[in-house]
Amino acid sequence: LQDDLLLSEDAAVIKHSVAAGSTTAGLSILSENYHVDVESVRFTDAKIGTTTDADLITLADNAVAVAGTLTVSDDVKLSEANAVIEHTSTDAAASLTIKSSSGYVDVESVRFTSDEIGIAADADLIKLTDQQVSVRGKLQTSDDILMSEATAALTHDAASGVGLAITSSNGYVDVESVRFTGLQMGLDGAADLITLSNANVKITGTLDTTGYIKVASTKFTVDATGNTYADGTLGVKGVSTLQDDLLLSEDAAVIKHSVA
Repeated sequence: LQDDLLLSEDAAVIKHSVAAGSTTAGLSILSENYHVDVESVRFTDAKIGTTTDADLITLADNAVAVAGTLTVSDDVKLSEANAVIEHTSTDAAASLTIKSSSGYVDVESVRFTSDEIGIAADADLIKLTDQQVSVRGKLQTSDDILMSEATAALTHDAASGVGLAITSSNGYVDVESVRFTGLQMGLDGAADLITLSNANVKITGTLDTTGYIKVASTKFTVDATGNTYADGTLGVKGVSTLQDDLLLSEDAAVIKHSVA
């Protein structure tokens, strides 16, 4: 034919008919130097496209390359044993974005919704903002928490609540060189220097102070110079040694020796 082939049949067919059993039979439709258009689809060698974009799809052995946007109205299933979705652009500003225009993206059991990360039953466990990660729930870690901020702080900022507790379920808590174990405070190697109980502080060891020692406000006072005042009866069991005068301010003072 040196011109078009026109078929006027309502349901026209171009059919290749060959006996069954052949291993080489087939039908080829090709243009030696150009393309073949079927309806609005253009075939050019191993490429498929449209009349204005002829290389949208390129076929090769075990490969299909799509040069454009791939729109799918159903699931994409990968049967490869170790499947990979890989972005191979070499552009310096290249990136890969996986998003849902009006919903979420699930990766295994992790749900991503805009700037929030969670699970199907609790989608906002983690919220990301500029230079900040908010955790809406309990944070569990099996290793240390390291803070590189020059003046780091642990702050409890609940709008309402009773306070902040720092506890160890089976051990102690060290703050700098001070060790807290239950109701006891001390050091590594001497953890029970101070023991707290209701209305009581027990000190195991020597108490050194450069200020006043006061009992019941003014009942017994030792000031920083060593002056001692007792508002009540002073009982001494043992030898009392005075290195200066004994001054008695009572009008009718008595020094009395009492023995059974």
